[in-house]
Amino acid sequence: MQTGNYNYKFVNGNTSSGYEYVSGACAVGGQRSVALVQDVMLDPVNFSSCLVSVAENNFQENISMYPNPAKSDVKIEFNDAGHSHSVAVLDLAGRKILSIDNIGNDYLQIDRKDLQSGIYFVNIFNSEGSNACLKLIVQ
Repeated sequence: MQTGNYNYKFVNGNTSSGYEYVSGACAVGGQRSVALVQDVMLDPVNFSSCLVSVAENNFQENISMYPNPAKSDVKIEFNDAGHSHSVAVLDLAGRKILSIDNIGNDYLQIDRKDLQSGIYFVNIFNSEGSNACLKLIVQ
């Protein structure tokens, strides 16, 4: 979703009664509301009470990947204070092309020869359970 304010109705699962009506602090015109301050992908959520916030994932801000687009080796820098990392490179079909675990350095260099020209998703995880997904274009 792009940055902005969104109102939405909660489907209560009972098709005969349709949508719920939200009152009190959770309501914006009888609907739930969420404000996004950056482009994000929201997972489906089952709300049992008032939504007060959506946790932001700042981990991705601590990752640098360059050059991108890449014609040579790709360097990924981890700037999140000494955690170990795992990296998985997937093609557009979701097939794992490359997987590297327990990276103790603050960077990883991926050999360009290991990747054909194309678009990849680079999934990065740290030892605290944070994750990021970056798009890599290899020329």
